[in-house]
Amino acid sequence: MKEYILPGNAHQLLEEGKVYTLGYDDFNKGVFSYKHKKTIIADSSVPHHEGNTLCFGEFKYKEDEQWQDIGDDPTDYLMYEFQGYMCRGSGAERVYIIHDLDIGAEE
Repeated sequence: MKEYILPGNAHQLLEEGKVYTLGYDDFNKGVFSYKHKKTIIADSSVPHHEGNTLCFGEFKYKEDEQWQDIGDDPTDYLMYEFQGYMCRGSGAERVYIIHDLDIGAEE
């Protein structure tokens, strides 16, 4: 069973500075390493997401040489709340934690 990251459990599941292997496979399929920075509840400065949970961090796919950091501004979130799940990308891909896979993208 997949351990989806949900708005209600993101604060408990994701620890600042910890690296996780995450996956998605609703429309596209992918696995990436994610280094968590913070989880917030968005305020009115984030269009279309006020009151929603947002996660910030760096990511790296297996083929990447360096971590990609999209920033720390309120609109630079990596995962966002949508229909009861934490999602990634423009296609609202639900994101889950993979515990038994090392894709070799750690620091």
